[in-house]
Amino acid sequence: MSENSEENKELTPKERRLANLKPFKKGESGNPNGRPQGSLNYKTKMRLAIESVAEEQNLSPEEIEAMVYRVGLKQALKGDWKFYEDYMNRQHNKPVQPSDITSNGETIEGVVILPPKEIDDSKVETTGEAGDSSSK
Repeated sequence: MSENSEENKELTPKERRLANLKPFKKGESGNPNGRPQGSLNYKTKMRLAIESVAEEQNLSPEEIEAMVYRVGLKQALKGDWKFYEDYMNRQHNKPVQPSDITSNGETIEGVVILPPKEIDDSKVETTGEAGDSSSK
């Protein structure tokens, strides 16, 4: 080995993955064309699949959907909630999960949420520790 072993050491898998990452330029998107036109979302794909299976099985789409719910619920009752939770979240949107910005029931002081417009920083007051205030 040479004297400088750090230069010669091999990169870890994580270092190799991160080595080629480059941040996007300001105003540049990682997906400039967006979702391809005509592509379907999960809910639509699932509905089409249910309709297709219903037609093959000579059943109504509602009956197939009820079967999917039953199978998912049976799995959930055995302790495997993954499919049921994923299916319900995708079909009916994930329930709102409220956030409480407190610390042991006490409100956190000094949190400033700025509006989405540019403001004059010289007019913004911030509160430091021990209640002293200073201007930026």
